[in-house]
Amino acid sequence: MAKAAAETEETTSTGTGDDGEKPVAQQIREMAETTNPATGKNYTRREIADAFGISYQRVFQVTKGLEVYKNGEGAGGGQRARVVVETNEALEKEGRSDLVGMSRVDAIRKLYEEYEAQGVEKPIGKIAKLLGCSYQIVFQATRAQRAAGEGDDTEGEDLEASGVEGDTADESDEDFDDEADEEGEEEE
Repeated sequence: MAKAAAETEETTSTGTGDDGEKPVAQQIREMAETTNPATGKNYTRREIADAFGISYQRVFQVTKGLEVYKNGEGAGGGQRARVVVETNEALEKEGRSDLVGMSRVDAIRKLYEEYEAQGVEKPIGKIAKLLGCSYQIVFQATRAQRAAGEGDDTEGEDLEASGVEGDTADESDEDFDDEADEEGEEEE
């Protein structure tokens, strides 16, 4: 890391004709805060890396604290935009105007909990139709809820389905130990 820091502090001519040289790191920061005339937005980190002929990682190291790359501005990414539930015929028909204006993921999770409590079959498809979104979106939003629900339910079902009662680990261990003793006696 010290090597990378030293490399970004190298100086290079700015081409301004004033015989002054600026550290590359300073040039990178200045370019990051400059608007790209082609896009009308600030230069992306990839564009800066390509312009200087250096790695993206070096540009990121120099620009990670800049405001221009926070909150999804510039090329730094940030968080996704919140999708809000809008009114539609299905919601009005079901009388679920309480979901309008709520973030879609929160509405999906709320509906999933309600449908699960009511024992509704195939709740994911019904939620997708109700909110007017894809099955995949609902499936992904309910992944944690389904995993938590399956873990609790399936453990109890497996024991009941097998007809096994109580803890049988001790008994099976004893059987294994007996078999090992018998094998050991035969070898001697």
